[in-house]
Amino acid sequence: MAAAPAWKKTKKDERCAMNEPGVADKLKVLLPHWIEHNDRHVAELRRWRRALHDQAPLAASMMDMAITQMEDAGRALAATARELAAKETCRGVHPRAV
Repeated sequence: MAAAPAWKKTKKDERCAMNEPGVADKLKVLLPHWIEHNDRHVAELRRWRRALHDQAPLAASMMDMAITQMEDAGRALAATARELAAKETCRGVHPRAV
């Protein structure tokens, strides 16, 4: 059976992608990098937000929202990393069992 076109991926295709050698291993390396990178951006935004507070309070408030969203993204990335560490990979497991 031929694979579905890239624009027509199914849930089964997504589950099977985790069975490809190296995907989880690559993410185990990339996720900590992305988390650290995001944390650096959040720290930099906080510095700019403090500087902006007196000059443009509304803009500083908007930056607070961006910081919160970036912190949420960091937590989601960390949860993904924990899930991968807990499950290792699903190699060798039938896709329906995942």
